[in-house]
Amino acid sequence: MTKAIKVLQVLHLNLCQLLSISSLFGSNYFITFIDDFNKNSWVLFLKKKFETMDKFKATMENKIGKTIKTFKNDIGGEFVSQSFI
Repeated sequence: MTKAIKVLQVLHLNLCQLLSISSLFGSNYFITFIDDFNKNSWVLFLKKKFETMDKFKATMENKIGKTIKTFKNDIGGEFVSQSFI
């Protein structure tokens, strides 16, 4: 297993669907991010699955100012789109 030695070197992700109802602002999904280096975590709400890459890049890279090197997930198929590859 790879252990991160700097921020955003290894990021753990999981995309989940809200069951039965949408959030107050109409979101049907949420995505969690955990930085392996400092254990910081973030949760973002999404209305559609296809928003994942846009939210991912806008939040993690642009706001933090670092580039993501590697991410790990539960291999549930959420991150197999061409934009993630």
